[in-house]
Amino acid sequence: VKWCLDNSISSEVTTPVNAQDLASALISALESSTVSPAAATNELTFDILLAEDNLVNQKLAVKILEKYGHTVEIAENGSLAVDAFKARVQRNRPFDIILVG
Repeated sequence: VKWCLDNSISSEVTTPVNAQDLASALISALESSTVSPAAATNELTFDILLAEDNLVNQKLAVKILEKYGHTVEIAENGSLAVDAFKARVQRNRPFDIILVG
């Protein structure tokens, strides 16, 4: 637990993941910071790659992340996620965050 806290890991989910557990983990990760979420501004947004093969989980995660102002690109599997990552690095526009389901 200490290592997770030291490395800003706020939650963990295992597969297969249900929608409620995924939503809870995403909200926890998005809201964890030294600033109170109510006091935080929406000026800080992230460019996120979501590697998730389940369509329901994709839609839920995108809805939550976009609600907070983030931009989300979906990769339907790990291989496509690696390709998307490499393509963005080649364009000098790497993702800020990569979420793997």
